[in-house]
Amino acid sequence: MEDNPMCIQYSPYENSRHATPLVLIHDGGGTIFPYVRLGSLNRDVWAIHDPNWSTSELYEGGLDEMAGVYIDFIKNVGIRGSILLGGWSLGGYISLAIAKKLAGAVSPEFSIAGMLIIDSPLHIPMCKLRPAGPDPDFEHLPELTDFAMSPYYAGMAAIQALSKLS
Repeated sequence: MEDNPMCIQYSPYENSRHATPLVLIHDGGGTIFPYVRLGSLNRDVWAIHDPNWSTSELYEGGLDEMAGVYIDFIKNVGIRGSILLGGWSLGGYISLAIAKKLAGAVSPEFSIAGMLIIDSPLHIPMCKLRPAGPDPDFEHLPELTDFAMSPYYAGMAAIQALSKLS
């Protein structure tokens, strides 16, 4: 995996003329394998893997240092103009750090047209949380559980799953 970022989907110019390229950042495992398995997105799709994956070398500057390194990767491969930027889990956080760095740049070579954050939990400091309200009412929970476990519901779930296979 020497190429970083790696072009994992290439859309010929006539097909992708108006499609903003997508740059995806690796998950916590450091690899881009989940992105390689994506179906066609009708645009150029680039993926950045963690260059320190095989050595487990730490980024002393944390997410900000990673963001700087990844911005350089994007610049060095020649991506210019507007891009979509995102990632799964940790990749979502790194994407936000990249966007923050670019927002403070004087004249970035590329800009963020949109973000694609996949399964990256939003952490709110305890001091910023509102006071808890009254305890929730769980009185009807057994009814909901019974419905969810009913043969009708299980059958509908199986039909939905099968319909997605075709």
